[in-house]
Amino acid sequence: MKQSEMDYSDVQGLVRFGYGKMKEASYAHLRVKDVTAARAWLRNAPITSAVATTPPPSTALQVAVTANGLQSLGVPPSVLAGFSPEFLTGMAEENRARRLGDIGSNAPSQWEWGYAASVPHLMVMFFGEHGRLQAFIQDTKTDAWNAAFEEQRWLGTADLDGVEPFGFTDGISQPQIDWERQRNVTRPQIDYSNVVALGEFLLGYPNEYNKYTDRPLIDASFANAGDLYVAEDAPGKKDIGRNGTYLVMRTLKQDVRSFWQFVNRQAGGNSEEADKLGAAFVGRTRAGDPLVPMQEAPIPGVGPDPEQIRQNQFTFDKDPLGAGCPFGAHVHRANPRNTDYPGRPTGLAKLITMLGFGPDGFRDDLMSSVRFHRILRRGREYGPELLPENAVAAAPPNDPERGLHFICLNANILRQFEFLQNAWTMNTTTSRYPKTGDCDAASQAFRNLSPCAAVHTSFFPGCAPCAISPEPAMGEIRPTVNGLPAVCSPLQRSSKSKLQGKIDEPLLAPVDDAQIAARRNQPNFVADSLCEERCLGVIEHDALLAIHPACALVDLGNDGLQPESENPVFQRAVRCVKNLALPGKMVDQLGDLGAVGSAGSDDRGSFCLAIRDVAGRTVGEKLIELSL
Repeated sequence: MKQSEMDYSDVQGLVRFGYGKMKEASYAHLRVKDVTAARAWLRNAPITSAVATTPPPSTALQVAVTANGLQSLGVPPSVLAGFSPEFLTGMAEENRARRLGDIGSNAPSQWEWGYAASVPHLMVMFFGEHGRLQAFIQDTKTDAWNAAFEEQRWLGTADLDGVEPFGFTDGISQPQIDWERQRNVTRPQIDYSNVVALGEFLLGYPNEYNKYTDRPLIDASFANAGDLYVAEDAPGKKDIGRNGTYLVMRTLKQDVRSFWQFVNRQAGGNSEEADKLGAAFVGRTRAGDPLVPMQEAPIPGVGPDPEQIRQNQFTFDKDPLGAGCPFGAHVHRANPRNTDYPGRPTGLAKLITMLGFGPDGFRDDLMSSVRFHRILRRGREYGPELLPENAVAAAPPNDPERGLHFICLNANILRQFEFLQNAWTMNTTTSRYPKTGDCDAASQAFRNLSPCAAVHTSFFPGCAPCAISPEPAMGEIRPTVNGLPAVCSPLQRSSKSKLQGKIDEPLLAPVDDAQIAARRNQPNFVADSLCEERCLGVIEHDALLAIHPACALVDLGNDGLQPESENPVFQRAVRCVKNLALPGKMVDQLGDLGAVGSAGSDDRGSFCLAIRDVAGRTVGEKLIELSL
């Protein structure tokens, strides 16, 4: 097979197929008991590849390994160092947990699994058609399995017939992978497309920046390197990561009763109005229909199935004020369906916009293009079905738990999963939206209930050799919904999405540009996600720059791989922030007070932009990702 051809036999099938038609699934969390036996089992494991077959298989087995697992299997430290910092440190690391909102009752120390000794070495995923799963599991658990692994836990799933526990149709919108590598990502993306570069999901291929995501590369002379592909971006190296991806898993408990009881109270007991309010949280009706009209023009990567076209051939271009689909809706936040340039200009207007001129409205050019932040969702529900009409009743004794085993696949955990979680899902003032005081209520309903669990794993290619190659009232702008219970509370989040102290009331009604301009000059105005390219001159960021009475210092912290003086990305960031004309207060100082670490390279890096008071205390901070 040619180097440039797609080797589906080296890709695990979950990436390509999802196995949605296999209604039964179970996840085994294992720890290595015997290294030699574990390596032997992995070498011969019946892993289902991404090769299409007729008929398709009735069962499937997939394997993911954590950083601790790689270490336990004897992977050399020099190879481990090539994996991403997010993968190596894991979700339970203090700064990363805070960044993801895992604090308070959601703190790692409260997790049922995924913290300290409860972190598995491997996760083996079993899928099967109705009636086939248990026999498949038993056939797989041979003496070799028992000799190799200690079983920590088994996570079961439920078949709710395509509906998640709150009662909404799930799994409707997924990006279409450009398996044939036909997409030209170097041109400005004027129109929204659902087709995404292969390198956004598999390591070893160009991503939406036309770059190769960092991954372990080794010399051709390295032991067991012979069967590995040559790295496309480094011909003298062998690519351990090629055809692998990163799998993020989080067990999220859902309080279905509290959600629908709250919605029902707000609707005055009117079930029809309760359905509308629930749909406003999610951004779709329970049947999966979007809250904005379908557009006539086709969207690349949507269709040809008529139902997929009906449910996904839309953008929010004609709903700029969130009148149809609220800004805080899960669907709106998780995939804003935007492009590289606001308003999708063409001709002379496009040139003017590219030069940093043109319209300067409050909501123009304020958020990163979604094509850099897509994920593949592969989660499964657990617990029995509870219909919304039954959820309004009081819970019986020993009411069973319900929730989601959230699973997503991405090649860059920081820029994809973590960005979605921190910048777009948790943040009350995310991107171009007015400060409505709401967050993604549907996702918060998952998060703020009781201990969850999370782990980053590397998801290896399909035939893993012994050497271990690698988831809501119609009107103009909706009023803020007050009195949300814990199931939807926007308050328990990372400090990276919230400034401490009193901030003026949010915008609750439409205002014209003159009013907005006057508001921007108020001394306590909070500007979030300021103009992406015009102000910072970077490809993407979600920086929080606060003009607040407590703000005396803006600190761009970098404790990365290089000193600030040697890191060109950091120097670019310093120059850009220094050039910002912040209304009401200038940047007093730029420096590193050692508050938050970061990872950087010669052409890209992640940093923490911290807002500090006169005593040096942090009153707000935000992770930003910069690229030259």
